[in-house]
Amino acid sequence: MTRQHIARWAGGALVLLLATGFCLLGVWQLERGQFKQARLDAHARALQQAPLPLAAALSSPDQVQPVAGCGQWLAPLLVLDNQQQDGQPGHRSYQAWRSDAGPVLLVERGWRAWDGRRSPPQVAALTGQACLQGLLLPWPAPGLRAAAQDHERLADGSGYLLARLDHAAVAALLDSEPGSLAVPLLRPARALGTDPAPAAAVLPNTL
Repeated sequence: MTRQHIARWAGGALVLLLATGFCLLGVWQLERGQFKQARLDAHARALQQAPLPLAAALSSPDQVQPVAGCGQWLAPLLVLDNQQQDGQPGHRSYQAWRSDAGPVLLVERGWRAWDGRRSPPQVAALTGQACLQGLLLPWPAPGLRAAAQDHERLADGSGYLLARLDHAAVAALLDSEPGSLAVPLLRPARALGTDPAPAAAVLPNTL
């Protein structure tokens, strides 16, 4: 076989590999679109349903569920850095809440603007009993780990500033029994105290 034939065969193989790669990428994009639409549809349905007791919602195969229940706030406060909203940098805060049914849920407490060059906006940790109503949502993707230590103490000692929302790492920081942190998190139906209004977006990040 001459060099010309070898080059022709090699070129054909390269074209075939590229075509296969683009086809696989197209299939992945279609699947991602279907996943996102299914999540949006589930969110729309949940908004029209009556809230369930927490135990019933956690045992359901549905990933988005309306819930209501009472429980106790737990320390510490968790502040997730590098959270964009409407093109503006900020952070999103969370706090654990132990339900009377037993499981501990991480409750979303809203987004606040922060450019990262000054002290973060003050978020007061909630205490005592609280009855909550909202949506159970899947735990968001934690993102890539960029450093060995992905959390640090807040200056006022009330909690931690996080670089990523990793379930195992968050569970280790919480003042609760090992293994009690549920996989879904809770987005309240309304603002808690002086917190900003809950986010409207339902799609998790994809990293």
